[in-house]
Amino acid sequence: MKDSGSTFLGWRLLLGFALAIGIAWAGEARAGQALVFTSATNAGVSFTGNGSSATFAFSNNGSTQGFQVTQTVGYNDAVGLFGTIGGTFKFGSPITSTGTPSGTVESAKVTGTNGDLTITDGSNQQFSTTLTAVGIASLGTAIAFDVKLTDAVYSGTNASLIALRTIIDDHNQGAQAAIALPFVPGLTLNDLLSGTHQTGYSGTLSPVPEPSSLALAGLSTAAMVGYTMRRRRTGRGS
Repeated sequence: MKDSGSTFLGWRLLLGFALAIGIAWAGEARAGQALVFTSATNAGVSFTGNGSSATFAFSNNGSTQGFQVTQTVGYNDAVGLFGTIGGTFKFGSPITSTGTPSGTVESAKVTGTNGDLTITDGSNQQFSTTLTAVGIASLGTAIAFDVKLTDAVYSGTNASLIALRTIIDDHNQGAQAAIALPFVPGLTLNDLLSGTHQTGYSGTLSPVPEPSSLALAGLSTAAMVGYTMRRRRTGRGS
């Protein structure tokens, strides 16, 4: 018997795949501000431990930079700014498998402590928001970590960050950040519960999307992520 809550989580995380590589989010520009970001040099995410004691966290480089904003929808004065993702996260059973036209999606709920996301503007003023983990999923070689952002604080003058703060404050559910974790070779969620695994990451921060309008984009994008990374791996081995 399928767990309807777990099935919904799988579909929500499929949307995360689309958001994380910047295809579906462009349609949300009318709602306000959206940011695309990628991990900074020598920064990334690490999975450590085994089974129920396994955790993962995002690390910064020697300049305390975790990620850099690379693209925006709406105001564009956030491009080039650096930020961080804080907190310690974990997932485990049950890991649910959901069949889709693009393959089998493995998904699990995630818990976390002290989660936050910060971005520092050009005047050294910090935007900060509480980060709450929603779930994690894998499809082929692609893994997506889905979070919600609430309680934004920012007193600077950067128009992109002001718009982002307004979006988070105006939505009862906050905003969504979908973060892609491109492990090569690909790993399943069960793989991540054993040993140590590290990778860079990229993602999109946007207003909460409507599942009815983005579900198909999420499915096709998830398949494309896996196909692209398999091609890259094959190319390096030839």
